[in-house]
Amino acid sequence: MRLDGIRLGLTLGMVMGVLHLSWAALVASGRAGFVLDYLLSLHSLRAPIEITAFEPSRAVLLVVVAYGAGFVLGLLTALVWNRAVGAKATAR
Repeated sequence: MRLDGIRLGLTLGMVMGVLHLSWAALVASGRAGFVLDYLLSLHSLRAPIEITAFEPSRAVLLVVVAYGAGFVLGLLTALVWNRAVGAKATAR
């Protein structure tokens, strides 16, 4: 089974973008501290982290960079997968 790198990139980019958009919404609403404390406590961690004030331009940059990273990760994953599957198919 071959993977379409563009589609996988778009999908992973969307997932990463939506996750980071959700985080930006939590910061904007003032609820990010509670969520962060809860998630860290699930991992038995406590860290002195300060959540800074919400800045829309920084939030947009966060979502764009996360989307781009997800896209590249999806593209590279498809490339590696297709090479591995192609090598496996020709070895038979």
